[in-house]
Amino acid sequence: MFNQDLRSHQSPTQDVFTVSTLNFAIRDQLEGRFFYCLVEGEVSNAAFPQSGHIYFNLKDDGAVIKAVIWRSQAALYRGLIANGQKVRLTGKISVYAPRGEYQLIASRVEEAGKGDLHLQFEALKRKLEAEGLFDPAHKKPIPQHPVTIGLVTSSTAAALQDVLNVFATHRPDITLQLYSTKVQGADAGKEIAQALADANDEGSCDLLLLVRGGGSIEDLWAFNEEVVARAIYQSRIPIITGVGHETDTTIADFVADLRAPTPSMAAKYSSQSKDELYQHLAEINERLENLLYRKIEGYKQALIARYHRKKM
Repeated sequence: MFNQDLRSHQSPTQDVFTVSTLNFAIRDQLEGRFFYCLVEGEVSNAAFPQSGHIYFNLKDDGAVIKAVIWRSQAALYRGLIANGQKVRLTGKISVYAPRGEYQLIASRVEEAGKGDLHLQFEALKRKLEAEGLFDPAHKKPIPQHPVTIGLVTSSTAAALQDVLNVFATHRPDITLQLYSTKVQGADAGKEIAQALADANDEGSCDLLLLVRGGGSIEDLWAFNEEVVARAIYQSRIPIITGVGHETDTTIADFVADLRAPTPSMAAKYSSQSKDELYQHLAEINERLENLLYRKIEGYKQALIARYHRKKM
């Protein structure tokens, strides 16, 4: 009986499905089979759009599945959905037949312990803090008037274009030197550390900006690697980090001489704007003119007094 059933399942069907009917049939099978399930994994790529729903990926070492919490329950679990957080979801599988996509709709969320990356982050943070790498006493002052600034980032990164756009209006007179490196993926941490070392060996820059755009904890992980932290600490050139968005904080930010919330702000923190310089020069000019006027007025009054004494 078993062999006969197996052969019957393997034989080609005479039914012809349209794409739509096949997707709807798959939907009925999946939603019926997984109407209620418990799934444990690590949150990544969490998004909180204005619609009020929460979208994210749930992953483990071997796979990933899309997940959603609808607006009606999002407020209950928003605090538990964070990149790197391990959670246990109660929910069901839903299939969007027009696109043949399936996702997990969560109706309940429980904390299942912190994700591995967050545990690594906290462990390294404690280690480096104990060694004094975050100590403000080791922070190098940011030069007031840098002549040359090194940009440590990917040559194809959007962050680089953001920084260049800022400098085009902020301080077009400053010379910029790119130290191109990977900022994500395998060996990115080693490349970043090498780029920082190369900039120090050349010694042509007054300041370094270490920047990249936003992303998940996985995307930003190179900036949480020990090799990068030690390269920042050992740099003789002051370093400003601008990694991710304002809410993103990496190990590199703790070690850097100054942390900016975004790559664009790192460019602005690097120097006074040309408008600020013009205003400062105008104030100096005004003070000099006032000083000169007072000097001339003093000489004038002294000459008048001398003239009157002679007449007497």
